[in-house]
Amino acid sequence: MVFSKWKWMKLVDRYLALEWMKWFALSMAFLFAILFLQAFSEDFEFFSKFLNPSGRTEALGWFLGYMPWVLPISCFVATVSVLGMISKNHELLAMRASGISVFAISRPLLLLGIFVSFACWFARDYRNHFTSGMNQPLEGSHLSSFGMKIDQSRIWYFGEFDEALGQGRGVQLYSYDQNGSDAYRIRSKSAIWTGKGWSFKEGRFLGFPSEQGIPVPQPNGMGIDWEKNPAGFESNTQERASPRISKSFSTLFLPLSKDDPFPHAALRKKPNTLTYAELENLLREYPGQDSAKLFPYKLRRAQLLWSGPSCLIAVLCGLALGLRGKTNPVGRIAGASLLGMLLFYVVKTFCDALGEKGIVTEWVAAGIPYILVTVLSIYLIRQRR
Repeated sequence: MVFSKWKWMKLVDRYLALEWMKWFALSMAFLFAILFLQAFSEDFEFFSKFLNPSGRTEALGWFLGYMPWVLPISCFVATVSVLGMISKNHELLAMRASGISVFAISRPLLLLGIFVSFACWFARDYRNHFTSGMNQPLEGSHLSSFGMKIDQSRIWYFGEFDEALGQGRGVQLYSYDQNGSDAYRIRSKSAIWTGKGWSFKEGRFLGFPSEQGIPVPQPNGMGIDWEKNPAGFESNTQERASPRISKSFSTLFLPLSKDDPFPHAALRKKPNTLTYAELENLLREYPGQDSAKLFPYKLRRAQLLWSGPSCLIAVLCGLALGLRGKTNPVGRIAGASLLGMLLFYVVKTFCDALGEKGIVTEWVAAGIPYILVTVLSIYLIRQRR
């Protein structure tokens, strides 16, 4: 008798799992079809990327990029659809009458939700497998009127900056001493980031008396030396405002290792266009970790991390709506689902606004909607045991 019951439960698990996977696949196909048509309407060459071997990496990146958002919705739709179907056919009532607990019915769906959560966790950082982050931007990525500020020490301005090459044109650099006075200025036709500093081409160097001394470019063009200030420098404010050195140069290298342009360039992009790897690099390398500019990017990173368990949470939410002791019309389940999603997005929008302004931490802002849904779903499931 025990063996027969165990065999029966295994058949139920297999049946529910297969039905869930069917609905899950249909839901994913429907959502990706809509996204594909939208992308094709904006770019008529989009379809050719799937056929061209050189564009398949980009096409795969597009597909995986939507996975953290499509998978939770598909999990929810599949769970509600399966439970609604077996409830309509009175199969759910028969299972409960046979002594199968709510947990036993939920078990295969929860296991599938965990499996999909791992897939969603991988998809959040998909571009790590195809690129090395912000240090290799796409070709043709040019920024005009690009500037960056390094603490209170240096201000950069580029007439144009090429992210692919790490090269700027029409470059101006203003460096200040600890009192905020001019230390030196550089104007050059171009400058390129080497990872260890900046290499300037065809420009002019202006050196001012400062707290550290007067900066003078080395004859070999590799860095600058600091000469002693003239006598009476501290009492003569006019000398402080006038350059003492004015030299043209063909090449000049400065080991400004902190002046990485890529984190600053990333701030020119919207947070939702950056991958998890790019966000990690930005938040790690950007000078001034407490800057309010980083709040939306910190929130985006937290949202991507929450996208993994969101699949399991979506299954829990579907179980809370679908596990009922009596047959419910499909319209009632759909109405409850729409109302739940509306409330979820209202709470999420409110919390996102708080996180983007730094009123609460990004982890609290991103986690509160999911925690509330999880607690409410578990409560409803326990009420229907």
